[in-house]
Amino acid sequence: MTTAYTLPAPIQGTDSIVVDKPVAELWPLVADSTQLTRWGPPVLSVQVIDTPEGVGSRRRVEAAFGRKRGSFDERRIIHDEDAAAMAFVIESDTFGIGTMLDNVGSLMVLEPAGEGRTRLTWSFFHQPRGPLARLMNRAVILRRQRSNRLAALASFKAYAETGATRPTP
Repeated sequence: MTTAYTLPAPIQGTDSIVVDKPVAELWPLVADSTQLTRWGPPVLSVQVIDTPEGVGSRRRVEAAFGRKRGSFDERRIIHDEDAAAMAFVIESDTFGIGTMLDNVGSLMVLEPAGEGRTRLTWSFFHQPRGPLARLMNRAVILRRQRSNRLAALASFKAYAETGATRPTP
């Protein structure tokens, strides 16, 4: 069962996957931002701005979604090593997400799922900004977020279990 955390906006979607590795082996792949380049499908590079990484630390993620390249400046708002949970909120981006959504971010939680197995649950949260954003959220944004989340979960599982890095975006 996922531990409850206070997030800056409502959860808009959640998916999970079971990985054939224990939590202790997976936590570094989630907690260390530089690992995103190995398994995060849209990630081109990560610059950790504040070390050590923990609550309040920031990172810049360069990413590609199709032909569109840009960056996210994110701040870690949860870093709970005991519960194996971490969350980021996007403070600025070059993709234009902030024009429609406030408090955009994600929460990742690792939980034991049997002998040597772990369930990774990934939730995206945000608050639509106004009526048009609420409409776009239902019509487009939630589907795109889910597609991105499912691709990232599958890529995480493949990397964790076999060492297969995702293709370069």
